[in-house]
Amino acid sequence: MKKIFSAKLYVQGLRKIRIPGVAMAAVIIALNSIYPIHQALEYRGHSYPLKEIETVLFAPFGILVMLFAPLLVYAMFSYLNERRASDFFHALPQTRICVYVSFMSSVLTWIVSVLAASTLVNLILWSFSSRQRVDAQTVLMTFLGFLILGMAMAGFMALAMTVTGTTVANWLVFLLFCLFIRLCGIFFLNGFSTLTPMFVPEKSWLGLLDWDSFLPNVLLTNMFWSRPALDGMGRIFLYWFFVAVLLLVLSAVAYSRRRSENAGKSAPNRLTQHIYRIAVTLPFFGYGAYMLIVMYGSMRHKYPPYLKTALIYVGAGLILWIVFELLTTKKPQNILRTLPALLIAAALSFAGVGSLYAARGIFYASLPEREDIRSLKPAVTAADMSGLEYMLWSTTEISDPAVLDRVYDALAQTEAYYKMTREERAQANQPYRDKVTLTLQSGREVTYWLQSSHDLDMLFVQSDECRTRRLSALDFDVKQIEDDHVKDEESVKRIWEALKADFDALDDEKKLIYLQQNAGFKNNGTLHIDGSLEGVDFRENFHLSEVYTPTAYRIYIECYMNEKFPPLEQLQAAADLICATEKADIGYLVMDIVSAQKAVVFHTDDPNVIKGFLQSLVIDSHLLDYEKAVKREIYSFALTFIRTDSKGDVVVNAPVNEKDGHAVLQMYLTFSDEDIARYREILASAETMPIS
Repeated sequence: MKKIFSAKLYVQGLRKIRIPGVAMAAVIIALNSIYPIHQALEYRGHSYPLKEIETVLFAPFGILVMLFAPLLVYAMFSYLNERRASDFFHALPQTRICVYVSFMSSVLTWIVSVLAASTLVNLILWSFSSRQRVDAQTVLMTFLGFLILGMAMAGFMALAMTVTGTTVANWLVFLLFCLFIRLCGIFFLNGFSTLTPMFVPEKSWLGLLDWDSFLPNVLLTNMFWSRPALDGMGRIFLYWFFVAVLLLVLSAVAYSRRRSENAGKSAPNRLTQHIYRIAVTLPFFGYGAYMLIVMYGSMRHKYPPYLKTALIYVGAGLILWIVFELLTTKKPQNILRTLPALLIAAALSFAGVGSLYAARGIFYASLPEREDIRSLKPAVTAADMSGLEYMLWSTTEISDPAVLDRVYDALAQTEAYYKMTREERAQANQPYRDKVTLTLQSGREVTYWLQSSHDLDMLFVQSDECRTRRLSALDFDVKQIEDDHVKDEESVKRIWEALKADFDALDDEKKLIYLQQNAGFKNNGTLHIDGSLEGVDFRENFHLSEVYTPTAYRIYIECYMNEKFPPLEQLQAAADLICATEKADIGYLVMDIVSAQKAVVFHTDDPNVIKGFLQSLVIDSHLLDYEKAVKREIYSFALTFIRTDSKGDVVVNAPVNEKDGHAVLQMYLTFSDEDIARYREILASAETMPIS
């Protein structure tokens, strides 16, 4: 039995590409280490509540594997471009498949090892951060994403090198393999979506042909735009893993059948070279045909702009044809001889446009009948609604016959609308547009954009299923609760339990009103909830309301006051202490007057003014009425007392900041207009500085 793997060749392969392998390790590990080290040094000595880091911050420079993977493959199989070296390796006693598998295993080992080492180093470095922790899912998905990307890029390059024989051709065909199918897929998907506006790409397997499913683009977007792009990427990862394995298998077959005489040739034969030329040109010719036929046929615009665009794309295709020929064969005389082959590219382009119309006919013929529809879900996206609203809508299944009848009518209206001519649609009223997912009797789900004169959203909200689901909106698993002002975890949990009790005590109509108005509340009391509903995580803000959640609101005010302010008697003790100091020990007093109408700063270092103010200050509970202060019904003062103290001691439990040998005591109080009138005479002698 012939072996398909050789340990000796595998070790030799590891050594053969050690220079680019070490370079890849050094670059990726070093770049990925910069940010976690910076975070650990920046916040050392501080204690913060731990938060999970964003996916974008964990080992993002693994994206460079898309450059290093093809470089490793090129370094490993570069002998295929030189006749003597090619003859030598093809003459080895091992089979072609054994040589390929052993050498490709060396390439994949370097890729896996570098990504694993980078992941491990990042885990260790992030463990020193006092602010953020690493989620296991982030680690796994990031590692898998870059590994699959590396495998795919290695497969593309291996296939390119087995069907070409020069360095320039290797890299040009590598780029062609990477982009050709994707560009053709985007061309077909965009054209089909234009001709069939009912179609929802992201809900179909055709969505995998879109640019947003191109794995390098997905991971680059995640890196540079901080999007949580790895969430829900299982389908894309699985698709690209299949693509990577298929490419590696195809390149193995091509390697086993490759003739040694192909070394030094841009293509094995003239037919292959023609295929490469046509493939380079086809996306541009195809888009030109698309602009002429599809866009003119479906849009209400004049012909010339699309003619101009079509000519630009056809011209770009011709330029690429010439450049590709010069770079690969280096024979200018071939350009004129091969120009007739452009007719094949043109014919294929128009055939591609024709396939769009054929696909549209199949799509309309497959629309479900009324008896085929079992239920529906409003097909909203996370961008359309807040976290909880999105979860409630996307998980509510509506089977009300009246709703299904209306949706089926909308389905028929939409089909009729898009079958109108361009002129007929111009005269028709633009209908309302909505998106729904239908569950058929077979269990299959299909999603459509619908045009209807009815506002389907209101119809969904009024359904019994949606109403029931919204009335139990707070019944979900809570993972984490935070508040911007109340930091004590037990206090925050107590507020949340009170909010749930307040919600349960409301009647059905008030519950729905609270959920509808939740995002519009302007109170400072806001709970940030990380929750999970039916296994799907989401984040939502719950605002506290005096009307709908009075108990939770009162508890929030109480907790806030307890954390923000010391007891009244301690504040009074602070004022008495400062009044009792000698003149030389008194620093200065700053009062920030903030109201809805004005904001002014009073500041003075006159001991008489300071003592006069403090002696007339009666600290009462209304000075700490935060609830009124946030409503801007009364003024807010920030009083800063600074007294010289060699020990820096302050005998009250108040916010104290030690700086330059001074004890700084800050008290945030609220004063009514009557209070200001009483203190106006004292404040009149203080220097003032308007802010606005």
